[in-house]
Amino acid sequence: MTCPCFSKRDYAACCEPFHKGTPAPTCEQLMRSRYSAFSLGLAGYLRKTQLEELGPLPQGRRFTGLTIVEARKDEVLFIAGLEERGRDVSFAELSRFVKQHGEWKYADGLTLPASQLPVVLTRETFQEAARCLS
Repeated sequence: MTCPCFSKRDYAACCEPFHKGTPAPTCEQLMRSRYSAFSLGLAGYLRKTQLEELGPLPQGRRFTGLTIVEARKDEVLFIAGLEERGRDVSFAELSRFVKQHGEWKYADGLTLPASQLPVVLTRETFQEAARCLS
């Protein structure tokens, strides 16, 4: 099976080891594995890999793509492709991660709907667009 994180790699060689307990060595790999976990409905993994309490998982979403725009030591800027009831609900997020007891955890993120994204997406243009919308 191809990995749901859109890496074009086999799931068994990509995100599955993280879902089975191997800690993700980078925040980018953790972010990819979390996208896969959302796609596969792995709520336990999502709870384990974030700092805050996880609410109920959204139902009826189709995961249509993942693009990593930029990854830094503790941040990942990405575009998540999603459809809900036939409607595009894609978004971009600048996620922040922290290392806790030697493992990466999702801390929080700033999101923008895909319709609000700048033409050229970088960390800086994303942050500027978010400031303009707040």
